[in-house]
This record gives sequence, C-alpha cells and structure tokens, in this order.
Amino acid sequence: MRGKGKGKGSRRKISGIGVCDSIGTGKAVVIREIKPDYAKKSKKGAKKERARFDAAQERFKTQLEYLIEYARRDVGDAEADILEGQLILSRDTSISKQVREKTDQGLTAEYAVESVCKKYIQSFTDSGDPSLREKADDIRDIMNGLIVMISGKGDIPQMDIPDGSVIIGRDLNPALITALYNKKIHGIVTESGGTSGHAALIARSLSIPAVFSVNGVMRLVRNGDEVIVNGNEGMVFINPDDEDKKECAEKKRELDERAKILLKYRDLPTKTADGISCRVMCNIGSFEEAEASSSNGSEGIGLFRTEFFFQQNFDEPSEDEQYEIYRRIVLGAGKKDVVIRTVDIGGDKMMPYLVMGARGRAVHEKNPFLGLRGIRQSLAYRDHFITQLKAIMRAAVHGNVSIMIPLLTNIGELKEIKRTLIQAGKELEAEEKEYRYGIPLGVMVETPSAVMIAPEIAREVDFLSIGSNDLIQYIMCAERDNPGVEYLSSVFEPAVLRSIHATIEAGHNRGIKVSMCGEAARDKRLIPLLVAWGLDDYSVNVSNVAYVRSQIARWTKKEAEELAAPVLSMSTREEIEAHLSHI
Repeated sequence: MRGKGKGKGSRRKISGIGVCDSIGTGKAVVIREIKPDYAKKSKKGAKKERARFDAAQERFKTQLEYLIEYARRDVGDAEADILEGQLILSRDTSISKQVREKTDQGLTAEYAVESVCKKYIQSFTDSGDPSLREKADDIRDIMNGLIVMISGKGDIPQMDIPDGSVIIGRDLNPALITALYNKKIHGIVTESGGTSGHAALIARSLSIPAVFSVNGVMRLVRNGDEVIVNGNEGMVFINPDDEDKKECAEKKRELDERAKILLKYRDLPTKTADGISCRVMCNIGSFEEAEASSSNGSEGIGLFRTEFFFQQNFDEPSEDEQYEIYRRIVLGAGKKDVVIRTVDIGGDKMMPYLVMGARGRAVHEKNPFLGLRGIRQSLAYRDHFITQLKAIMRAAVHGNVSIMIPLLTNIGELKEIKRTLIQAGKELEAEEKEYRYGIPLGVMVETPSAVMIAPEIAREVDFLSIGSNDLIQYIMCAERDNPGVEYLSSVFEPAVLRSIHATIEAGHNRGIKVSMCGEAARDKRLIPLLVAWGLDDYSVNVSNVAYVRSQIARWTKKEAEELAAPVLSMSTREEIEAHLSHI
C-alpha cells in the first residue's frame, strides 16, 4: 500500500480472477444482499405457507420472463438464454414438491425454500465438479430470489446507479447484471465467482471489465471510492494514485490496439503465412457459447460438451429433450461442422441426478479420474448411452454432425461403441424416426494407452482429437488444479509433446484429420509446432478464435518446421521453453 489516494479511502491494489479482457474506471457502488428475517416454524398453517410459496414462485417467474424479454430486445440472445436456464430450473417440479412437503411439516415457506435449496447447493459444491459448483450458484440465486419474494421485499432492486459506475458485490447474479445493462457499467468486482459461470459469460458478452473472487473487497471498498478494474490481469485498484492510472491507461491502449488487430482476423479463413489452410473452431457447452461462436469467426464447433446440458437438470434429459438441444445447436451452425462429444461424466464431472442419487447408482470412487469416467460410464449404462446416440443421430439430419468419444483406452471399447451405434439405428428404424446413418465417428486421444495404439484406433475411426488438458494430466500423472504438482502440468513436457506428435502422425498416416481441443491449442509457443506437424483443426474457447488464427498466420510451414526440428530430441521442459521463448 502506497499511502493515501485522492478518493475517500486508502490506495489498495488487490487481485482476483479476471473474466473479461478489458479495463474500466469508475466510482464504486457497493451492493449488499437483502437478507429477510424469517422464522423456522410457521404460525400461519400449511395451507397459507403453500399459498405464499406458490404466489412467490409466480412473481419470480414473471420477473424473470420480463428480464428475458428485455434481454432479447435490448441486450442479447446469449444473456436471455442464461436467464431462461434459471427460469427452467426455478420451475423444477422436484424442488417445488419438496418445498411443499416441508410446508406441510409446519415450516415457513422461506425456511422450506432455504432447506430444500441448500441440500442441492451442498451436494453440488461437494461434488468437486466446477460446472456443478456453478449450478449451485444458480440454485443459490433462485433460493435468494424466492425468499425475497416470499417475504414481500419486492423485485430486483431499482437502484439509483449513475452511468459509468463500478459495481461491487459479494456475488452478482445474471438477472441483476442484465437489469443494470442500460446503466453503462464500467466494471464489476465480486468476492465470489469464476471464469466460466453465468455472470462471467454475461460480463464478457457485454464487454464489461470484471474481476471475480476478490477476497474481502466488500470490506475494503466504500461507496464513491474510485476503482480501476483490470479484467485482463485480474487486478483491482482502489483509490489509485497517478502511477496506477498511467499504468492502466497504457495497458488499456495496448488492449484496444490488440482488439483492432484481432478484428481483422475474425472473419478471415485460417491460413499459414504461405497459404496452407486449417481451421479454428470453438469448444462450447451452452447455447450462448454456440451463438457467440458464429459472431466470433469460428469455422465450426470442434467440441460440443453435452454433459453441460445434463448438469442443468435434476432428472436425466429424455431422448426428445436431448434431440431438441442438439437440433438447435446444429441448425445454428448452418453448413459448418458440429462435433458432438458423448457425455463425459465421472472424474471431476458429476450429474445432479447421480450426486443426489436419483438413479440410485451414485458410487463413491477412491480415484474417480481412473474410475468409471467418459465412455466407460456410457458403456456401463448402455440404455442411457443409446438414448443419447439416438438423439444425436436424429439431430444429424439437420447439418454436418460428427460423434466424438471421450477417454477411449482400447480397441475393444471402440468395437462395443460401434455395436451400440448399430443398435441405436435399429431402434430408430423400428420407431420410424428420421435419422442419419453413417455419422463420422471420432475419438479423443487423452490417455497414454490411446497414444500407444493411435495407429490402430486411426484404422477404425474417421478422425482423432487430442484432448490436451486430460492428456497432460494422464501422461504426467499430475492431477489438474493440484498446486503440489502444478510444475508437472505443462504441454511442453517432452513426453506430452512426443505424444501429440505421435497422434498427429498416426492420423495422417491413415489419411484422417487430427484436431486439438484444450487450452494448449491457443498457446502461441505451441502453435508453430502444431503448424510444423500439420494439425488440421484447432478448437478453442470462443474468445480465442481470432487470436489463434492470427498466430497461425505468422508462420510459414518451412519456418515452423525449422523451429520444431530439434524439439522432439530435447529432454527437459526447461530446454524446450527456452528454445521457444523468443516467440
């Protein structure tokens, strides 16, 4: 801390998680949660408590519907889709049924909502799955909204917030951010949240500088303090001094200049400097990401993570429900390819109906990353796997669809998958449903065993896709997000790079395409190696499409091959990184 700033309080510089590559400055408006007081036991009787809950649920629904309509008209479809997801979740019959049962037991409507919702919040938070933790946030938003409605505290607060303010809060939900859209917010800072939650998606799509998970920010900032939000680096300056302002202004100019450069690459075809074509595609897990992929220059959907839709439901989606989801994504892509990965659950990803035991099959595994995960889970519960395959085969009628299998480790699994595809087709024939036969089938290469037998796998499939995140984890035996072994989690470890090269070579030797989906595909140091080895498709997050395309355009095939030539014979990560450090 460098003494006093010109604002009301002391100058501070604190860090969090940056969720939007932009920088904004404004006066702080601190939003504190409304916390109604309510009793546990009802004095009004079960009938009145039920009526209070039903009325609040209807008001909550009406409010969300209004915001959805407003978002579609004035904000954007992506934001409206996020709110629509919360609306669907708020109508979930299992939650409503349990709340009514609690009121019948003599609890107040407020306490009944809290009791039921907190059970789900706790289960999802304890699951260890980042996307289920985000689902916990959705349920928390719904819980708080319903309790406020039941207690009669009103609608989303219509606060007197001046244009250009920086909003400070514990956790700003998507509905509130959308409601504040016309206030021309210059920044958002919260004590919780991460890069992939709904609030982060909305902040990014509205280009609002945002930093989340800033510990203690509600205590450190006062209304009227001057705040600079650096969403690119995850830094927050409270009452900045002249040096801070100068530094942030320079970084803002650099970001604006980079954005202008990247803009020219957004709608260009992907080519190396000497004209060799490849594709930059998107990884998606939601409707809003699918919509954003079209406007950000994506050349297709290289990875559609279907488990994200499963995680939004307390009950497993039916064939028709899945078909509607896939159909909507495929139609939105037009003539571009859509690679649909079959549900990848287990490990760090669990479904609500498994966590809560709705199937009665939730099993605790000592090491879930080496357990019933990915295709193993699907083959173990073949009836559910067939349901998903049937939905995909039906959706494939509407566009260019491929099926991709996660975590395959042997040829026996692959042959079993093909038999299951045939069975799914026969069932659709018997049901007289329109479907596409002979959909291209691909496999994710993300384990040592898959790398070792990549030539054999390539003989059986139409394409290979390198899942760099899990490949690093399994090759290096280093758990993701474990600080103790973080030093091993690098794509530049020799074993990882040799595995990537071997997989690309195995695919090309059989005349099939090879892609990469994962964070590594956007690394500017790795891209020339991938160009040299002939990677066909790069599949990255929506926000990185133009950047990856610009990096590919820097290199000729010859230049990339010259750079890559010594890499496979290097024996340490440090040696490789030093060789690539000038890029």
